[in-house]
Amino acid sequence: EFAIPVEIQSVVLHKELIKTSAYNKVKNSLKKRYQTRKVWIKISDELSKIYVDEDGNLQFGEQYLEEIEIIVIDLLDSDR
Repeated sequence: EFAIPVEIQSVVLHKELIKTSAYNKVKNSLKKRYQTRKVWIKISDELSKIYVDEDGNLQFGEQYLEEIEIIVIDLLDSDR
């Protein structure tokens, strides 16, 4: 997963992303302020031109996106 810096998170900056069906479904799913959803969005050719550089790195504008390490803890694991 990757993080988009706060200063470039405004949806108005992501014109191609807001055209996706995933964006519309998330927008319709969020009913209260500060709710969030995590979804996967397939990188189309149009999105790839914006968010992926020639070496396959995720970017937006002139910034590389920060990779986030996700740690999953199984609370039901009986070996703990």
